[in-house]
Amino acid sequence: EQLAALAEDNAFKEGEIQRLKLEIEGLVSEQEERDALVKKLENDKLDSVGLLREMDVLKSDLQKSVKEQEDARACAKDLEAKIAAGASEAQDLRSRAADMAAELETARKELTKEESLREAYEEKSSKL
Repeated sequence: EQLAALAEDNAFKEGEIQRLKLEIEGLVSEQEERDALVKKLENDKLDSVGLLREMDVLKSDLQKSVKEQEDARACAKDLEAKIAAGASEAQDLRSRAADMAAELETARKELTKEESLREAYEEKSSKL
């Protein structure tokens, strides 16, 4: 009877041991799942940090690009102003050249007139 009670108690304890082993295996499995999830979260966090750094670099590049575009626009406006000033100056030079050409033509006419008068004077002087 005692032996039967011990065997029953032993069987009960074996059952408890098996139940506890299964429970421990379940807990270990859950812990492994948690560890895997933690590792995944850490990797995701690292990925996020990397993406944030990349975004910062892209933002910096974009800011530089915007600044370069603004500088290019300012340069273009400056060039447009210089071109307009150059066109105005060229027009002034053309006008001055036309005036000088007119003065030169007038001077040629006067010179021709003076040469004709001198020739006429020389003819009259030689006749006298």
